[in-house]
Amino acid sequence: MNFGEEAVGSTSSEQTYTVEGSNLTNDISLIAPAGFNISTTSGSGFNSSLTLTQTGGIIATTTIYVHFEPTEIHSYSGDITHISSGASQVNVSLTGNCSTGISENEITNEEINIYPNPSKGMFKIDIKGHENSSLCVIVNDINGNIILKKLFNNSVSNTIDLTGNSSGIYFLQITIDNKILTTQVVIK
Repeated sequence: MNFGEEAVGSTSSEQTYTVEGSNLTNDISLIAPAGFNISTTSGSGFNSSLTLTQTGGIIATTTIYVHFEPTEIHSYSGDITHISSGASQVNVSLTGNCSTGISENEITNEEINIYPNPSKGMFKIDIKGHENSSLCVIVNDINGNIILKKLFNNSVSNTIDLTGNSSGIYFLQITIDNKILTTQVVIK
């Protein structure tokens, strides 16, 4: 099972497979590798291991739900092991990658600096790494009304003038090189 990319600290959608057994002399123990959790119930009861109890040597077809829950940024892979004494071990392979959670279409704080914040209405927007690009800034008030829409061409330092607007929180949507940053500024 491949879980693809997941942000650190988040939980993937469930993937499933089934387990069944016959002629068993013991229960089946399932153990998940680091970064993955399993359950017999959709949406709850996830843990790193579980036991399927045999009755009369049989385990009826049981759905196993798997989550990818990375805690560190790296690639994860391993097997869910299925162990029952007297039976052959069965493995289900799992893979997943963990990212920072920053989308490739988002501007990072290292690329842009907005200051002073809070201010009396005058803000500077400095950009790094996009010096020859156009910058589009849309400012919305707390109700979502557009207060300002401005395009800057090939500029490293840009000034936004919101003087004359009421004190409060304003939302900036900044687009540069098809990347977007949404943040807020405060007018005192």
